[in-house]
Amino acid sequence: MKVVLFAGGLGTRISEESHLRPKPMIEIGGKPMLWHIMNIYAAHGHNEFIVCCGYKGWMIKEYFTNYFLHNADVTVDLKDNKVEIHNANAEPFKVTMIDTGVDTMTGGRLKRVLPYTNNEPFMLTYGDGVCDVDINALVVFHQQHGKICTMTTTQPSSRFGVVNMEEDGTVNQFEEKPEDSGTWINGGFFVLQPEIKKYLTNEGMDEVMWERQPMYDLADDKQIVGYRHRGFWKCMDTMRDKEELEKTLGNESVMEKMVTINYLSQYFKGKKVFLTGHTGFKGAWMLQILSLLGAEIKGYALAPEKDEDLYHLIDGDALCQSSILHDIRDAEALRRELVRFEPDFVFHFAAQPLVIRGYEEPLYTFEVNGQGTANVLDAMKFLEKPCIAVMVTTDKVYENLDDNTLFKETDKLGGYDPYSSSKAVAEIIIASYRSSFFNHDKIAVHQKSIASVRAGNVIGGGDFADNRIVPDIIRAIQKDEKVILRNPHATRPWQHVLEPLGAYLLLATKMVDDNVKFTTSYNLGPRRNDALTVEELTRIAIAKAGKGSYQVEENANKLHEASTLMLDIDKAKRELGWSPKMDSKTAIEKTVLNGISTTVMPLLNVLIRSILTLKQG
Repeated sequence: MKVVLFAGGLGTRISEESHLRPKPMIEIGGKPMLWHIMNIYAAHGHNEFIVCCGYKGWMIKEYFTNYFLHNADVTVDLKDNKVEIHNANAEPFKVTMIDTGVDTMTGGRLKRVLPYTNNEPFMLTYGDGVCDVDINALVVFHQQHGKICTMTTTQPSSRFGVVNMEEDGTVNQFEEKPEDSGTWINGGFFVLQPEIKKYLTNEGMDEVMWERQPMYDLADDKQIVGYRHRGFWKCMDTMRDKEELEKTLGNESVMEKMVTINYLSQYFKGKKVFLTGHTGFKGAWMLQILSLLGAEIKGYALAPEKDEDLYHLIDGDALCQSSILHDIRDAEALRRELVRFEPDFVFHFAAQPLVIRGYEEPLYTFEVNGQGTANVLDAMKFLEKPCIAVMVTTDKVYENLDDNTLFKETDKLGGYDPYSSSKAVAEIIIASYRSSFFNHDKIAVHQKSIASVRAGNVIGGGDFADNRIVPDIIRAIQKDEKVILRNPHATRPWQHVLEPLGAYLLLATKMVDDNVKFTTSYNLGPRRNDALTVEELTRIAIAKAGKGSYQVEENANKLHEASTLMLDIDKAKRELGWSPKMDSKTAIEKTVLNGISTTVMPLLNVLIRSILTLKQG
């Protein structure tokens, strides 16, 4: 799909720069803003651009005309006037640049370039704004609703702190620059049908702004739909904005470093990945992603416990170079398989993951989650090559006194029930091996980097486990039975499975770039104030399914579970540049749609692309 870019305005609000060049040509991190925007689309497989030139448009034409030469190694023979190209590093962009007039408004500019869209659907955005919206998910959304126009909407962060007061004026809370202002605005990144031309027919269209009469008319005709984007978004209106973008995009472009296949494949394509627990719910999702990234995967896990499981649905055996069905507690066998494979990365997922089973089989739970973790780390001692390991534990590793604590990575570890405490033990084991055998001071010798990740209450299609709330809901809906809630008021940080998986992959790449800085622990969960109770989750799921009911089970609290669990994810946001892309409600709705569908995993690839923004094809 072609992309139209507005790039002809005067940019008067940033005249300190725009008096020298068009606003979209102002450089951020050594690259024009226009290039960053194109790179966003290219990361999703869209490489054909139509640029609406105007003010100093010749500079845009000159830049792209000479782009190939400027990004190549060359030998110039001055005597014979010959140029020999040795190595070209240009992106696969195809750029059509059209002079749409210096004083033309955006409505007129769009009208003038319509012939170059070939009467096909196309995308449109402004030359001064960037975001990490999933372009392909946006296109799918547009195709599904069938209207003429889709507009990406966003909630910009407030520039000021917020004071919350009672009716009598008593101040009860300060909130420093809240992430979301509460107001949805036009964020650009449109998708348009060819029928848009009927809204651009005025003779005086050159004097009409696209954002005025055409969009007003679309709204009156109910032909414009907003696509809510809750991730990164920033426009460049002023020098202050430019300075903020320099901090964000300047040194290591966030647009290049988004969790995309273009970025991730640089680290995983052709690399060996040892994945424990690959037959489980999260492991099977990770297996699918690593396969898409071109990794060479060796799985190590028990066979799936059910005939109906995600691993078989995705044909997991075909995605692995080898699949070892064996017990993680067998230290010798595990060491033999890991060392023989010589992995570049280890992702340790294998676990006994259920709270109730922890009560039923506490010794088994401690052996798998504690000793199993130690076995993986001990096997790495015998690996004579560099290796990155991401060890997966849980959000339940903290000492939870049910006092509404927002847990940070530095908080005290603990655990009331066997499952929680077994995972806390795993964290202690990880820290011990990191200090004793994989110490930062001797990394040049052992060449191992170890990090742990704490995420839980993960939901998503393909989870068929017993005694897990979302699979229980889906099974009850399918059987027209009531959902039984054992702990309806428990608050949890629900998140779609792809949220933490994207973070695990991103963390691993960071550890490649800096094998010391990121060898620590990270919380991964939804945004603050996005935790829901079990009952709220159930209501959302039933509403999305369009049927179903629930009841609270008597003696529901016989087995102790913490009533409240919430994580502080600021460290992951700050150090990894990671943040969740779905709110809890959206994650639940997508999971239910996936779970009750009659087609096997119909949304798996779409969801992977939605969360990880993977390039099509």
